Amino acid sequence: MRKSMKKCSKSRTDPKRDPKRQKIARIENPFSLGTDLPQLRIGQPLRAKIEGVTLEDVFVIPRTAMRDINRIFLIDKDGPKISKTDITPVWSNNEVVIVKNGLNPGDWLATSRLSYAPDEAPVEIIEPASSGEAAGSADQLMPEGSFPEKNKTPA
Repeated sequence: MRKSMKKCSKSRTDPKRDPKRQKIARIENPFSLGTDLPQLRIGQPLRAKIEGVTLEDVFVIPRTAMRDINRIFLIDKDGPKISKTDITPVWSNNEVVIVKNGLNPGDWLATSRLSYAPDEAPVEIIEPASSGEAAGSADQLMPEGSFPEKNKTPA
């Protein structure tokens, strides 16, 4: 059995196929014109070996954490306060951005949308409720006397 190699450029996902397993590739000279390689038929499945580069020492951050162009907000843990940081994306898609510079392990990344956030502005860290902990009722969350109680008549 003879192995044949064809040059492939960009690939995209076909909505009719399982995007995790099958891709559509653009093959240069699929009909093997002027060569002795076998022809490819339209829609023909094939197995391909794709070479790539493994990215090391990178951070994957949600695209929603991006501010302006190539900027993120980090939170200084000691303050806590906002620190604007410029980054250089290595790769991105609609959901995530892969970054090599501007972040260190353990940094706190601001993910909340802020309409205006000057550098060094103080922030409040809100700890998420644990999965077994109930959020509580409005009576427990609001300070006493901050809203009228139901079914009470004035004395």
